[in-house]
Amino acid sequence: MLGMQMRDVVIEHIYCEQPRALRRFLCLALNRFNRSQINMYSSRKSCPVNKTMRNRALIVCVENFYPETGLCRRSGVKRDSQRLHRILSKLGFTVDIRMDIEAAEIHQAFKEASEQSVKECFVGIISSHGEEGVVFGSDGSAVRLAQIYSCFSGKAMEDKSKVFFVQACRGAGLDEGVEVETDSSLEQDDNVSELLSIPIDTAVMYATSPGYAAFMHPLGSVLIQTLCELLEKEGGPGLEITTLLTRLNHRVAYTFLSRGKRFGGKKQMPCFATRCTREVFPFMGRRAEDSSYAAFMHPLGSVLIQTLCELLEKEGGPGLEITTLLTRLNHRVAYTFLSRGKRFGGKKQMPCFATRCTREVFPFVGRRAEDSSFSFTATKLIQEPTRSRKASIS
Repeated sequence: MLGMQMRDVVIEHIYCEQPRALRRFLCLALNRFNRSQINMYSSRKSCPVNKTMRNRALIVCVENFYPETGLCRRSGVKRDSQRLHRILSKLGFTVDIRMDIEAAEIHQAFKEASEQSVKECFVGIISSHGEEGVVFGSDGSAVRLAQIYSCFSGKAMEDKSKVFFVQACRGAGLDEGVEVETDSSLEQDDNVSELLSIPIDTAVMYATSPGYAAFMHPLGSVLIQTLCELLEKEGGPGLEITTLLTRLNHRVAYTFLSRGKRFGGKKQMPCFATRCTREVFPFMGRRAEDSSYAAFMHPLGSVLIQTLCELLEKEGGPGLEITTLLTRLNHRVAYTFLSRGKRFGGKKQMPCFATRCTREVFPFVGRRAEDSSFSFTATKLIQEPTRSRKASIS
C-alpha cells in the first residue's frame, strides 16, 4: 500500500519559494500527500526576491600590444580568460571579458562596472604587463591601480564585497626563493598610496611581491591557473576569501619553479592586501535563503525514501527517537550517495530537517493493528538487478 502511494506521488521539483521547513516536511511526509495536495503547495506564489541581480566579474586581459610600444606578446592570456569565464559562470557570475584594450579603456571599463551594483560580490581580474602600481594597456600607456580601486568606493558598491586579482609584474626582480624573516615595512610612497586606495570590504591579490616579476606561460599564468584549480577541485568555492588567498599563496610559492635556460629555477611569491570588515565567501554562489538545490530521482527509487526504508527495516530504526533517526538519515545520504551518469555524475545530495518537538518522539515504535497490512514494497525496487540507468534530477 505504501509502495503504491510512492508510485502515485511524484515530485519533479520542490520550489525554492516555499518556506524551508515546509519543503522538508513535504519530503519527510511524502506518503501522506496525494498528487493534488503536492501541486497545491508547489503552485503558491514566491516571496519577493530579487532574482535578476547577480554577482559580476570583469576580466581585462591584454595579450597583444601595439608594435611601437616595445612590449612583447603575452601567450597564454586566452587560456586564462577562457578558463576563468567557464568557472565563474558556473559559480553564478555574469562575466564580461575585455581583450587587448587601451589604458583609457581599462580605466573606463572598471569605472562603468563600479557604477552598477551586484547581488553580493564583484570580482575584477587584470592581466597585462606592469610595473609597481601600474598596468599597461595595449597602447603602452599606464593605468594606476589606485585609480581603478578608488572607483569602487561609490554608493553602488557600498556594502558589497570586491575582490581583485592582478596578474602583472611589479618590477624586474627575479625571486631566487630564499625564505626571509623581516620586520621592515614598505618604503615607497606609491605602495602606501595604492594600499590606502583599496576600498572597504575589498581584497586584492597580486601575482608577485613588490619589485618582482610575474611569470607567464603559453599554457596560462601560474596565479590564474592555480586559482582555477582551487575553485574547481579543492572546495575553493566554499572558502572564506582570506583562507582561499592564503592557500593560493602557499600553492604558488611552494610548488612553482620556472623552467628554461634564461629563467630556470626562479620562484614566484604572490601576496594580497585586504580591507574586509567581515568574513567574505565570494565564490560560494547563492546564499542559503536564496538557494534551490535539486533532489535526485532514480528508476529504482529516490535516495531519501530508499535510505529511510533501509533504516526502518534493517538498522533498528523503528526504535530510534525521531531526531536521531533523521540525523542518521542525513548522514547516510550525505556520505554514501554519489550520482552517476554523463550529465549529473559525481554530484551529492544533502538532506536536512527542522523540528519544533517539545519532547522525545518515537514515531515508529510498535505497529498499530490497522497498519499491519503495510508492506514496504518500495524497498524491493532497490534489490532488483542493477540496470544501466542514468540518474535524473527530480
